[in-house]
Amino acid sequence: GIIKYIDFTQTKGTKDNMIPLSSKALLILQRQAATSSYYFAGISNQVGNRIIKRAAREMGLQRKIEMVTIKGTETIKEMVPLCSIISWHFARNTYISLLLASGVNPIFVQGNVGHSDLKTTMIYSKQNDITRWKETLKAQNK
Repeated sequence: GIIKYIDFTQTKGTKDNMIPLSSKALLILQRQAATSSYYFAGISNQVGNRIIKRAAREMGLQRKIEMVTIKGTETIKEMVPLCSIISWHFARNTYISLLLASGVNPIFVQGNVGHSDLKTTMIYSKQNDITRWKETLKAQNK
């Protein structure tokens, strides 16, 4: 079959990246294109985070998770919908973790996300995280 992907160069570096898109991701990008003349080119993190939060809401990521905030000596815990806290950074970390949990070669992941050192990529391969992501993948495929 045909694989659709996003091809881009990181603004923080000079590495080229290609991210394959699921049919759901492609649909969301097509909707974004209908309302804008660009996808993500030249946008700030703030605007990008708004776009990804909207996409997360559209995908139904309403599951409540515990958010912990520390203010001085006070620890505040609250349950918030996942779509309200997702960000570019959160999505990137999830993408890397899911690839590693799926058994994708870490060297491929390293190149795909633009890490210059494999040690950086392997930070995402902690065993408890991999187990959690494998269970998540199994649940999504039911």
